[in-house]
Amino acid sequence: TAVAKWNDLAGELLYFSTTCTGRTSHVGIYVGNNTFIHASGSASKPDKVIVSSLSGYYGRVLLGARRF
Repeated sequence: TAVAKWNDLAGELLYFSTTCTGRTSHVGIYVGNNTFIHASGSASKPDKVIVSSLSGYYGRVLLGARRF
């Protein structure tokens, strides 16, 4: 089920367009309090799982959320 932006519940998947194509290029899991967990780095140089805010950059590139 698609979820309206900023109406997220913990556990929902968040979809981001970090490559400016308008297509999903990054996914995270919403954990509450305007934060989500996701893998940082790239496919060729992975780093670790981190917690980030939906304020700023990630809020701007957020495409939407889905509830399963």
